[in-house]
Amino acid sequence: MPIKRAYWTAWLMAAAGLGILLFANWRLMDFAPSQSTDFKRITLAPQGGIALGFEGEELKRWKAPKGFELTTVTSHPERALLLAQNDLDVSKPSEDWTEQGVHWRLPKEFAHVFAGQRLRITLEARAAEPLGDIAMGVLFDSRQFGNSGWKIFNLSEHFQKFSFEYQVKHKVTYEELSPVLILRPTNAGADCAIELRMASVILVPTNV
Repeated sequence: MPIKRAYWTAWLMAAAGLGILLFANWRLMDFAPSQSTDFKRITLAPQGGIALGFEGEELKRWKAPKGFELTTVTSHPERALLLAQNDLDVSKPSEDWTEQGVHWRLPKEFAHVFAGQRLRITLEARAAEPLGDIAMGVLFDSRQFGNSGWKIFNLSEHFQKFSFEYQVKHKVTYEELSPVLILRPTNAGADCAIELRMASVILVPTNV
């Protein structure tokens, strides 16, 4: 009898250990994009998150809706020129954020990665022409947990990194909808064009 009890005790301990191991691996998978995602032209940020440039194939991941133009800067192929056409009302409200600026749909897996997390969104940009007050609007839309609202940054003729933080609401169950980052000039016309070099959305480390 003692032998049988010892056998069952050992079996239960082994099962419990396997359960803990599987749970730990599942949690790691929670924060790792699947191997099916194409990251050949996307850089994973070392802090945990994702970054994307504007050169070559990377530029194709940015989508420009009607009224916006996004083109490569010929003399600097790692940069892109963003402008709103003269007849476009950039302040016109819309229920679809992707109609209000050039946008990048992040891989769907990041909807889960970002749930309940604090994010830092960063853009590297400058005014294409130093002709006056030029500003850039940036919005991050989780597409299921709310959005950051428009953040406005005044640009100079020199490249600078502009950042803001956004706390994503936690949701236990979620639909796999791609988070979206949207950019736009705050005024229309070629004299309000923006040069872009890099964008990133990373997790802000929590204090221990």
